[in-house]
Amino acid sequence: MEKSSDMFTKLIESQLKIEIIKEYRFCPNRRFLADYYIPSLRLLIEQEGGIFTGQAHGSVTGIMRDIEKYNLATTMGYSILRFIPHDLVSMKTIEMIKEFAKNRGKI
Repeated sequence: MEKSSDMFTKLIESQLKIEIIKEYRFCPNRRFLADYYIPSLRLLIEQEGGIFTGQAHGSVTGIMRDIEKYNLATTMGYSILRFIPHDLVSMKTIEMIKEFAKNRGKI
């Protein structure tokens, strides 16, 4: 599988020097994908774009599906951080991930 890269993955890799995977299937028998996954932290990162349009993830059905997805991930031992698109590629997000790692004894 070829590694996919975008602005966010490049920011994480350059600032935190850790591996990040884009579009990670965290449950083999479900079709759920996390937007990003940091294996060393067992951390899923979600970009919540549909909340502003009311479409897809912002619809009632989409929100219910996301709740199911997030609860499944949590029961499987993953942690989840959620960001709006405007905040995703920012130092604010980098600092939050650093704090998460620090609280888990990973840095």
